[in-house]
Amino acid sequence: MSSSHNDKKQHESLKGLKQRGYCKTCGSYNSTCKCQFKVLEPQMKPLTSDCTIIDSIICSKEVQKVAELTVPLSLFGIFQSTPVPVGTRFSLSVNPNVAEITHNVVAIKDKVVNIGTIPANLGLTANTDASIPIPNVTFPIPFQEHTDCPGACPGDLVQESPFVIEGVFVQSGAPVPFIAGDVLDNVAISLDTSGFLIKIILRTTITVIRPIIVDKNGNICDVNPNRCNNETPPTFNFD
Repeated sequence: MSSSHNDKKQHESLKGLKQRGYCKTCGSYNSTCKCQFKVLEPQMKPLTSDCTIIDSIICSKEVQKVAELTVPLSLFGIFQSTPVPVGTRFSLSVNPNVAEITHNVVAIKDKVVNIGTIPANLGLTANTDASIPIPNVTFPIPFQEHTDCPGACPGDLVQESPFVIEGVFVQSGAPVPFIAGDVLDNVAISLDTSGFLIKIILRTTITVIRPIIVDKNGNICDVNPNRCNNETPPTFNFD
């Protein structure tokens, strides 16, 4: 039997299979089914309630916070026994790191309370060559503030925008508590300062938010209807 005759017979056989049904999905000519596939749409299950929860803004305002600390010269290793030339004056540079602020914020009745610290690099310099090694020190400067927010209650959520530094102030000559052997005797060595008062003015926007339930008619109710009824002042312990 010639090869041309075999080729013709094979072609007629494949043609018959195609007529019986060709499955485009699996590539088989032996399929007797003509299947069509479609992507299933996600099916939403019916809700058991026609109410929704939304966030209600109780108050939102821009506020300032003051970080403040008085640092003695002993923080930089200068003590009463340290040999310092007469007439030496010290100056202090303060470089706060706003990216490393740590703080806690909480709502109480009609107020928002914020407590935290901002680390600052403190550099002490002298106007004379005192030949005293003075290291730079990174020290946390504490701040705390309470802001009036009528309608706020314990349990409300508080959001704050990123802190912005508005100003850094350093006042020399600030008195510090005297500790024998620890604080520089500025009378004996004629220094004009015993410590430095540091103030850093911070700005942020606080927003107090309360989740509420809204029904299909627009009526609202608090998720926690008793949040403002606690007559015992809350106590908070922050880390």
